Amino acid sequence: MMKRVITLISVLLLSVFTAICDNPPRMFGMFEKLDGFEYSFLKPDNAESKSEKYLGNVPEDNIKLVEMLSTESHGCVNEVKEAVSHAVEINDMKLISRQNVQNKSSEFYAVWDSRRNIFTSLLLLKYSGQDLCHLKLMYIVGELTLKDIENLF
Repeated sequence: MMKRVITLISVLLLSVFTAICDNPPRMFGMFEKLDGFEYSFLKPDNAESKSEKYLGNVPEDNIKLVEMLSTESHGCVNEVKEAVSHAVEINDMKLISRQNVQNKSSEFYAVWDSRRNIFTSLLLLKYSGQDLCHLKLMYIVGELTLKDIENLF
């Protein structure tokens, strides 16, 4: 009896975890309705598609969420910095690269699954302007190989 209960609980936890992984939360959706920000997101709906679709040259099945955020005037506000820090922290992302070149800066954060040789989350940030307040951000959740990333960018 106890073995059945443990098995049932394990199956339930696995199904909940799978549902969460298949439907990742938007990290930057709070900027969707704020003035001064341009926000868009894409969650490919794999259930309705029987033919293989591509985003760039990457199969949509490999991508669970894409969020894009840009601003010309509000890039320095604390809300953006806090949202980026929060996304990096809760996804356990690591800084892969950072570049600073005269009035331009870029950062690339990622989660790398070394067991499967894929990226599971990417966060790309580009700052520009004299005060580095012009922001372009892209956040991607999925299963992306190095070749997929080359194809996207």
